[in-house]
Amino acid sequence: MALSVADLREAQKAAREAAQKSAQKAAERAGRTAPGESLNESTLALAVADLRMAEARRAAAANGTALDDQATMNLSVAGLRAAVTERVRWPQLLRLAAPLAVGLVLWAVAMALTDTSNLTDYGLVPELPIIFWVGLATLTVGFWVVVRDPQRSNWWPFAYTVGLLVMERATQAVVYPTPLYAWAWKHDAVIDHLIDAGRLQRGAELGDMAVYDQWPGFFTAQAALVRLTGAETAASFMAWWPLFSSLLLLAPLLLIYRTFTQDRRLVWTAVWLFYVANWVGQDYYSPQSLAFALHLGVIAVALRRAERRAPGRRSRQMVWTALLVPLIAGIVIAHQLTPVMLAVSLGSLLLMRRYRDWTLLIILMLVFLSWNLTASLPFLKEAVPDMINSFGKVADNLERGYGSKPTGTGALVASWAARLLSAAVLLLAAVGLVRGGKLLRHRARPLLLLAVMPPMLAIANGYGSEMIFRVLMFMLPAICFFAAAALLPVPRPLAAEPAGQGRPTTVKGLRYGVVPAVVLVVLTALFVPSYSGKDRLSYFPPEEVDLVQQLFDQAPKGSLVVAAHRNYPLAYDSYWDVGHYWFLDDAKTHVDKIVKDPAGTLASDMGGVEAPGKAYLLLTQGQIANSEMNGMLTGDDLRRIERSVAASPLFKELGRNSAGVFFELKRPAAPPAKADAKTADTKTVDTKDRAQEKVAQEPEATAGRADTAATAAGSLDVAGLTRRTS
Repeated sequence: MALSVADLREAQKAAREAAQKSAQKAAERAGRTAPGESLNESTLALAVADLRMAEARRAAAANGTALDDQATMNLSVAGLRAAVTERVRWPQLLRLAAPLAVGLVLWAVAMALTDTSNLTDYGLVPELPIIFWVGLATLTVGFWVVVRDPQRSNWWPFAYTVGLLVMERATQAVVYPTPLYAWAWKHDAVIDHLIDAGRLQRGAELGDMAVYDQWPGFFTAQAALVRLTGAETAASFMAWWPLFSSLLLLAPLLLIYRTFTQDRRLVWTAVWLFYVANWVGQDYYSPQSLAFALHLGVIAVALRRAERRAPGRRSRQMVWTALLVPLIAGIVIAHQLTPVMLAVSLGSLLLMRRYRDWTLLIILMLVFLSWNLTASLPFLKEAVPDMINSFGKVADNLERGYGSKPTGTGALVASWAARLLSAAVLLLAAVGLVRGGKLLRHRARPLLLLAVMPPMLAIANGYGSEMIFRVLMFMLPAICFFAAAALLPVPRPLAAEPAGQGRPTTVKGLRYGVVPAVVLVVLTALFVPSYSGKDRLSYFPPEEVDLVQQLFDQAPKGSLVVAAHRNYPLAYDSYWDVGHYWFLDDAKTHVDKIVKDPAGTLASDMGGVEAPGKAYLLLTQGQIANSEMNGMLTGDDLRRIERSVAASPLFKELGRNSAGVFFELKRPAAPPAKADAKTADTKTVDTKDRAQEKVAQEPEATAGRADTAATAAGSLDVAGLTRRTS
């Protein structure tokens, strides 16, 4: 006969009283805690549930009865619930939640106190008040408090990780009134063109910018999003894209790490390290950010399928393969480099005995070849010869050229902060590999393989002097797993062994309780100058946006806009109707001519525009910042050019404010002679050839001279050369 409700309640009351005295011993016997270790809420819940069940069974045996299934379930649930609600009351919850709440409150106050109206060469860093840094340190210490207990709920480290992303990736969106990065503004222009044209244009009518229509995955998706949300342009939400794209990475990262360990400490510490070490800046509004998230998703599922096989579940494997096909297709049509890295990663996994599924790699290669031999073939015809020429030149591929080396104290500080952060994570990874022993190295060998493969890309191409940064980005997910292992006791890659042996326990003491917290605080603080230390060249105040918009509002079709550099907002606005020429992208000999005779040389360069088009010269503070901080012309040089043009009778000033000025060319420096027509044609062909050569050499930073408005210089995909480079 089953127990009555009254009997069950008596048993529960007796168990509750016994739990007060016996929970600790029960937990020790069950192997859930070490002798003398204090209980956390999860361990206490299990211990109390065990005691209640034992008391109820003894009571039932004394009465000659037995517990039915429903009573057993009720006791188990009641024990767990009672342990959490009765023992873990508000003081415990407040202790865990307080650092998160305090950190976010201090961050919110810091955002209200931050003034970005006069950024220096050190970017956003000196503008952040001290309470920002206190809040960041508080959040980091709170994360370590909750994560060091392996049996604490995953919701706590999840909440702290989201808090970290808010402080890392949302800060710029809050303190700056306009979106950052000229490349993000460029992508907004591509989306505007897709919406206006209503179709893809891969032909010569768009010049070099047609390359975006050859890899349109990201842009067509964003154009659809603009239409669905009713937003005026993508600029209305692209400032928040770094936060969104970073959140997209969380699920695949967790899946990858949980494939190789069930130790929550190791999983969440690796996630935290990834986010603070990912300073490269490819999370901004770009195809690379989306393609990287899809890349990690495919890798995560491939690793899970290989490491957690389900015998006799071939139909399930086929379903997963079918679900991954759209992700693979999305990567191929959105970005140029990521499919190559995905193919290298999947191919390297096939070298291991434990991974023998060729399906994904075959599908990837079929989609990749199909797309590149059709839609993107026009670009590849121009780029392949230069790719072949750069193959094997590792030193050249990793070297940055003129105009991409940090110059000035502020730029160098940001550069060295980024280098120190990356070097520290790599050093921790090496320590983790050694300390983890053979068990970790064997169990996580696929991650080790994925960490060493990205540098192989440097053999193939320089990727517009950005390959070193892409290599680091693709290495980070694997590297951070081993770096996290260096901060923790020797991890158990698999579940706890039978009889409780090997169960992870809460880390304590100086070595594992304090030192890791200090390391995490330092690395998290280093992220800020690495990520935001060059915001002077990435931020465009509203005055600069208004000035550029004023220019394009009055520029007729067929006009030419000349500027020192593409680093200004709306630089590609109306690129299908208006040509562009950035003279700092030209040969250094020609730049020297402009510095020597600014008005005369620029007037000559701009003189080929035919009516009704007009030629404009635009100089803004964003161009000056980029030129100074990347080792090109100094601010004095550019201001001298401005004064020369302003004083010249060849130019007429049309607009000026605190952020810049623009002029219109009134007449060419000298009327073109009929006898010089052949020379002029040769000059135009030469400048076009230089532009095409730059496209092949710099797939994400294309710009060329244009002597006519029909030559629209452009770029391929998402470089972020004005982003954070070191």
